[in-house]
Amino acid sequence: MKRLSLSLSQLGKYGDELLDLYWLAGVKERDSQWSVRAVFRGISSSNFHVEYLPIGLLPLLSIGRIFERGNLITLNSRGMTGTATIPDLSQFENISSAEIPENLYSFDGNASGVQRLFRYRTAEGDILIPAIELIRHLFLHNRLLANAMMRPGSVNLLFHPEVPGFRD
Repeated sequence: MKRLSLSLSQLGKYGDELLDLYWLAGVKERDSQWSVRAVFRGISSSNFHVEYLPIGLLPLLSIGRIFERGNLITLNSRGMTGTATIPDLSQFENISSAEIPENLYSFDGNASGVQRLFRYRTAEGDILIPAIELIRHLFLHNRLLANAMMRPGSVNLLFHPEVPGFRD
């Protein structure tokens, strides 16, 4: 299996500090191009850095990825792992990032914005899933899809309909 290699030149200006992709704060059109507003957090300094990255990178931008001098590196997972069952995906609460408990995910007094999250209540506890992360994981598997998503009607151009029935 080929190892993923990703280098973000915008992050080189932060020197040797390891940067954690902390939050995806939405998308924005800048200079006629769609960008992802990515929030990075220095591992040792805890300083936040906001960078606008091309929308085509969204499939690779999972929260928790670590970068060193702009290069994606592999580190052991932080935090804890566990298992929870969501019995019915249609039973959720739509909340904003302002409602995330400070002790769960801290923005250190910075405005958390108005990002949408799905809150699922389970026997194991609440599960919060950012809407942009759910879209990224379920639908955006490559740059072509990410770019097409931002242009009305472009997804329809990615397929060629076939007439129903059998053919030789």
